[in-house]
Amino acid sequence: MKHQTVRIVFAWAVLCCTTVLAADEAGADRRRYMINKTDKATPHAGHKGGWNRWAVELDGRHQERDIVYKETDQIKEWEINHLALSVAYDAAGWLTARASAGGADPDIQETEIGNCLVWGGGLDIRILNYQLPVEREPYYFRLNSRAQYHSAESGDSQDTAAWEEWFADITAGITRHPLEDLGYSLQEVGVYMGLALSDISGEVDLAGVPTDIEEDGGVGMVAGIHFTFSDFIGLRLEWQYFDLSSFDGKVTIRF
Repeated sequence: MKHQTVRIVFAWAVLCCTTVLAADEAGADRRRYMINKTDKATPHAGHKGGWNRWAVELDGRHQERDIVYKETDQIKEWEINHLALSVAYDAAGWLTARASAGGADPDIQETEIGNCLVWGGGLDIRILNYQLPVEREPYYFRLNSRAQYHSAESGDSQDTAAWEEWFADITAGITRHPLEDLGYSLQEVGVYMGLALSDISGEVDLAGVPTDIEEDGGVGMVAGIHFTFSDFIGLRLEWQYFDLSSFDGKVTIRF
């Protein structure tokens, strides 16, 4: 049931975005959030159209989750270090699609599985941007959502693992933009937190003993801070919690 829930959320996000794009293709390029309540069009710094729609992202992540061995109901700690390179494209001002590839080194209960190739993709959906009634520098309340999929296969001659991960979240946050008092070195800074769903499932073979695995739980939370230094460079630092803590850092460079 948990697997179906996460995948339904992912499919729902894709369907909604495709429907809105088809209904308003021309107008979508001019919107920077699906719902934009501001005095001026300043949200999502960096989106200007043309080549600026494209970005390259370097993403590093340390992930820890509890994994269930389905045959024995044992719970073991799943620990992975990820490093991935992504190519992202703003299909609309409020929608970013990306494809990624990279490497990971999974451990299960301190058993090293071996390096592996990880590939995947996802969507970032910018839902709401509301300018708060603050007299000084403008602050924005923002509502965003993400849907991601990753797949990997790892192992040496003795221990192997193959798995896939579905992830979706919805977050609310406060962003300050522009930061005129700080000059041009920092254009935007924001904090956010929200609800997340995660589903990791697959198969491991340790010393010739195969078993199916799945994530224990799957409902958690995320919180983070993001910076936009210029039209071309951004940084995001994020914490995720699903019974165990995971950390993520991403650098974005726009063309």
